[in-house]
Amino acid sequence: MNDAAPPAEVARFLTLIATELESTTSALLAPSLRQVAGWVATGPPRPAEGACPGCGADVVQCGVGRPRRWCSARCRNRAAKRRRNGFVVA
Repeated sequence: MNDAAPPAEVARFLTLIATELESTTSALLAPSLRQVAGWVATGPPRPAEGACPGCGADVVQCGVGRPRRWCSARCRNRAAKRRRNGFVVA
């Protein structure tokens, strides 16, 4: 593979390697390699549409699962503490 290979080609190549590993004694590496292939195919994390309601920072989405609302666990925990103390959080 050359340095300018598109991410889809790299992901396909990694998936082919994982398929070959499943039939050998290195079968434990195949799921990890498939996960890396998925990350390569989806690209880097992208910023969210909105900002963190706690501090206003950009919220980075990982590309899988539910969309994140908070920028960090610290902001999420601070908001929960404010709610417990009777303050309204956006």
